[in-house]
Amino acid sequence: MAPPIHLAFLWHMHQPSYREPESGAIALPWVRLHATRSYYDMAWLLDRHPDIQATFNFVPVLVEQLESYLAGERDRYFTLTQRPAEALDAAERRFLLKHFFSVAQETEIRPRTRYWSLLQRRNEDPEGARFSAQDLRDLQTLFNLAWFGFAARDDFPELAALEQRGRDFTEADKARILAIQIQVIERVLPLYRRLAARAQIEITTTPYYHPILPLLVDSEHAERCQPGRPRPRRFAWPEDARAQVELAVEAHERVFGEPPAGAWPAEGSVSPEAIGLLAEAGVRWLASDEAQLFGSLHGAGRSALYAPYRVHG
Repeated sequence: MAPPIHLAFLWHMHQPSYREPESGAIALPWVRLHATRSYYDMAWLLDRHPDIQATFNFVPVLVEQLESYLAGERDRYFTLTQRPAEALDAAERRFLLKHFFSVAQETEIRPRTRYWSLLQRRNEDPEGARFSAQDLRDLQTLFNLAWFGFAARDDFPELAALEQRGRDFTEADKARILAIQIQVIERVLPLYRRLAARAQIEITTTPYYHPILPLLVDSEHAERCQPGRPRPRRFAWPEDARAQVELAVEAHERVFGEPPAGAWPAEGSVSPEAIGLLAEAGVRWLASDEAQLFGSLHGAGRSALYAPYRVHG
């Protein structure tokens, strides 16, 4: 019998901040929509298979945005879905026709006959001159409906009934879909906390806003791994780098009940200085990738992979 394979899954959950700098409003819907799909799907699946273990890395700025929806904030796509189709002005109609097909075309749009038909019509009529209010209402509905993952569909069987109907949606249908999205978001973080409490998963962190920490410490440190490569004018903000780490640890402990033992440095980027900041904040292990390992070991082959390494200094 072949020896068992010791395989560790580490899933990196990250979205950047989608707030507009001046207004503070949430411009893009990707935190909301990914929460109704993969973020919930993965924890939901592990909850039903308790023998499977994994590590999930949550970037604090993603968690912050999940919490913002629970506090009542909404993104622009959400508010435009709420808008009665008859009340949409010309600019809003154009926005829908441009952005509400933002989902995988082959797997999510083409199989839905009405959605596919609306896409073909949009391609021929990008201004939507011949789109009726019902056409736009169906587009509002299908965009949000297509984003649901398998877990939400299992928890809310009414989504299957809406899928089966496929068209001629009502304002009440839209409102129910949006309400289900918020209900799913409400379940995401508590579910991960429950999995962590029973030691099925470990939850790790990343410096708060996902900065490239070694470059934030000092952009000239890039010379170590990419000598001679052109670089921007030097900047060095080590105090900001320390704040990104400390804020991440504080937020993680507040949300998940204990400080993180591990971290995924943004893009797997490491340096002695960056590792030092994370260690000083109490982080005990880091994950990176093989490019960083090979660059650090100078000429090591693939036999150097698949082992933990201790950093000294």
